[in-house]
Amino acid sequence: MKKYIALLRGINVGGHKSIKMTQLVKLMQSLGFENVTSYIQSGNICFESALGDYKQLEKNIEQKISTEFGFDAPVIVISADELKAIIAKNPFKIEDLTSLYVTFLKSCPEHQLIHNFNAFAFTPDKIVASESAVYSLIVNGYAQTKFNNLFIEKKLKVLATTRNWKTVLRLLDMSTSS
Repeated sequence: MKKYIALLRGINVGGHKSIKMTQLVKLMQSLGFENVTSYIQSGNICFESALGDYKQLEKNIEQKISTEFGFDAPVIVISADELKAIIAKNPFKIEDLTSLYVTFLKSCPEHQLIHNFNAFAFTPDKIVASESAVYSLIVNGYAQTKFNNLFIEKKLKVLATTRNWKTVLRLLDMSTSS
């Protein structure tokens, strides 16, 4: 069994696409996943599965959500090891982690799009894109930045979902504990 994290995009935001985490845990268990746990109400699920095909895991979860809840919710699945690697590659070595965000990418953007994206500057915010994630240092709060999820998706032409650093570290802890 391999440890994974499923990141759902756009659920429980502003009263739209509402899923209680207890329902989501049961849904994941019904797909045969084991040791399923959730973290906060924004669609963060740690689980174990023998299936090693990420795209198939994403597809299975997305289809089950659509069937059970009647709406689409994009899902990004990464392994616990991949999450460790994303954390290790954080380019911002700062003490105050409250302004740090990670945007997880559903697929790898074209290299030229990453290059072009990394040329954007909206001072005082800073942003660095890689093949699997975008790291953002947002000085005045995420609600105020131009580097929001929609901007990232539009410029990199891939589906994405963003988490604050505290959540990212908590998901690592959850996914690596026994």
